[in-house]
Amino acid sequence: STGQCEFKGDCGSAWTQDASNAGKPATHFGSGDIPFSSADHAAISTTAPARPFMHVPFMIGAIGVFHSVPADDLPASTRALNLDRCVLSGIFQRLITTWDHADILALNPGFSPPAGQPIKVVARENGSSSTTLAAKYLSDAKTDTKCRDNARTNAAYEWKIGTGSGGPGTCSTTSGSTRKCPDWSYTAPAASGSVVYAQGSGGVSGYLAANPYAIAYIDSGHGHAVGASEVKVSAADGTFISSKEADIPAAAAAAITAAASVSASPLNPANA
Repeated sequence: STGQCEFKGDCGSAWTQDASNAGKPATHFGSGDIPFSSADHAAISTTAPARPFMHVPFMIGAIGVFHSVPADDLPASTRALNLDRCVLSGIFQRLITTWDHADILALNPGFSPPAGQPIKVVARENGSSSTTLAAKYLSDAKTDTKCRDNARTNAAYEWKIGTGSGGPGTCSTTSGSTRKCPDWSYTAPAASGSVVYAQGSGGVSGYLAANPYAIAYIDSGHGHAVGASEVKVSAADGTFISSKEADIPAAAAAAITAAASVSASPLNPANA
């Protein structure tokens, strides 16, 4: 994420204020939605000039998917948009490019967008924690049994553009890449259309506010603060919920319990 790379001092030329600052940390304090890896923590703490530090969890929230489909197009009974992980994976890879796609309509009886209305996909321009978390969620579409329950082959929208924080660089997952994973610019087989890049959470929410029929991932607190409409995603029990409806403290408690069982920690999230 940008918060991490600024703290580490390795954001690259795109984030270096001038040549003399290359490789030097830009901040003494940083924040991000994902923990440092154990390798990063060891490198920063021990490599000259050594900077031992603590990474302390202090807040929990959610990354949500938000849209700007006009309310009149949404089902009259709910004025909500339901999308499962497979359909979202297809949308963000531009395998699903119009709002009247059969798989979207199947999840939303009564949804009536204009015929052939293009989906405008928005992604963060530079590295971000929200990109890391969104890509990880979408990359699990292949194994999501709820996709198969909707009579679609779960491999149809398999995530093929990589996972990571994104931003300038290259992605080893895609050939000819010009961005770090996920390589939103990559045109997968059968994919079409392009991705709009926005700077920061404010840029994403600003684009949604100014452009109807767009979709983006963003930290849910920011999205709701600007009045954006959140997509309801499929939960483990098959229902569709938004971050406002989800029991986030319960999810945090479950994650802590799971981490404790495998000796994972904020310094070693993968128990490496």
